Amino acid sequence: MTPDVSLGEHAVLRVAAWSIESVAVFRAPELAAATDAWIADELAHAEVAAALCDRLHAAVPRLERRARAAALRTKRRLFGGQELPALDGATGAALRAIDPDLTSALDAARRARQALLERRAALERRHDEALARQSEILRARAREPALRRAVTLANPSLRQELDGATKPARRRRREATLLHYWMRAAGRPTPFGLFAGIAGVAPVGDGGLTITPAAPAVRVSVDIVPFEQVLEALAATPRYAASADLRASATLRACAGGWCFEQARDGARVRERLPHHPICAALLGPYLRGFAGPAE
Repeated sequence: MTPDVSLGEHAVLRVAAWSIESVAVFRAPELAAATDAWIADELAHAEVAAALCDRLHAAVPRLERRARAAALRTKRRLFGGQELPALDGATGAALRAIDPDLTSALDAARRARQALLERRAALERRHDEALARQSEILRARAREPALRRAVTLANPSLRQELDGATKPARRRRREATLLHYWMRAAGRPTPFGLFAGIAGVAPVGDGGLTITPAAPAVRVSVDIVPFEQVLEALAATPRYAASADLRASATLRACAGGWCFEQARDGARVRERLPHHPICAALLGPYLRGFAGPAE
């Protein structure tokens, strides 16, 4: 720690503004499980479709022109995951003459594809319903005074839009931003310290801690210790010392009660003096020791 620079008497404890359980209302576990099951079945069907495409590809050169065109249409729709129409009688007969089991396999794939498409449509409806429910919950949360105050400080433009009527796409983006703020407020101590509670922490005699909620306040301090340590390391590295963009003036010297240096002013060199300050000492020290030679 830099001498004479105090960053806190003991410690400051940040706590999440809302519990992590408060975001549980945004879950949809049954919908997620149904979607996972559909994805697994879709992947399995894709493997079957790929094998059927290979069999159709092998049969196409042996078909007549009309049957060939119908087989190629079926292959394209099969490959693209689209709904499969039933084969006409002539094409089915031509394919059975080449590959006896191919038409029955295509019929099974057609039924499976239709079932998957129906399940997907049902999942999309459930997804829309879940989003509508969650949007309503989010709008109710957005009316809470604590969240509004925090959003006012963290994102004034978002706060101005909370009560406004906007286009659906813009509203969805606004809701996503608000949800991200809420998730951070519940999942970690702070985004910018605005959504978090503050409490002072002090040690007690038996080795424990006393945690006392503090009155609302804003306190800002600058910790320059990391910068001091970086400068110390750079000053000890010759290649950085030789190529540093920031250099101490060759006239900078430690003098009684502070630092003295010269600078040009109105065509003349004027001697200046900086009073002693612990922050200046932390920042200038490495330059004096490493970048500009030893101080007097």
